[in-house]
Amino acid sequence: MAGSFKEMKIEQFDFNERGFLSNYPLDVIRVINGQPITKADILSAKRERQQEELITKRLSYEDIVKPCFIWTFYNRGFPYGGWWLYVKTAQEDWGEFRGVLNTDIILKIMQIYPCGILPMYSMFEEWKAAFAKQYFYPTEKRPKKQGMAVAKAVINHSGHLKDVLPFNNNKGGSNGYRRRKV
Repeated sequence: MAGSFKEMKIEQFDFNERGFLSNYPLDVIRVINGQPITKADILSAKRERQQEELITKRLSYEDIVKPCFIWTFYNRGFPYGGWWLYVKTAQEDWGEFRGVLNTDIILKIMQIYPCGILPMYSMFEEWKAAFAKQYFYPTEKRPKKQGMAVAKAVINHSGHLKDVLPFNNNKGGSNGYRRRKV
């Protein structure tokens, strides 16, 4: 008998670097049920799976409709002085300075709450002052120049404001949120 058990094992099984894959072409990295699989096959299957998952994710999400406030206020001060418009929900807010409120959304808000001013983008600054006057909402921080009204915000699955809808209160009354003077 020649040597130990380890030596016999090595002599008995003579594998080269690739082992049993040495019988297949060089691009084969796996054999499943007798079928050779290449790296290109694995990567293409992975890309197809990722595309299917992306399509499913993009199409399966529905827009969320949440109640929101349309809020205008006047800010005194140097860098951010002037009238501002925000759309606020309980968790999120979108302001005009971030470029989130595009002209379509701003014009839609102006149509929902006309305040005696034509809904044109050139009249936007005047509209904010008229909105604050009509839907006056005083607080301790801003007791004079601030307005707030109720609406509905349409938010897509990634959290971006998509549209603003009127808040239809079937109980009668105004669309605005009125508060007693402070």
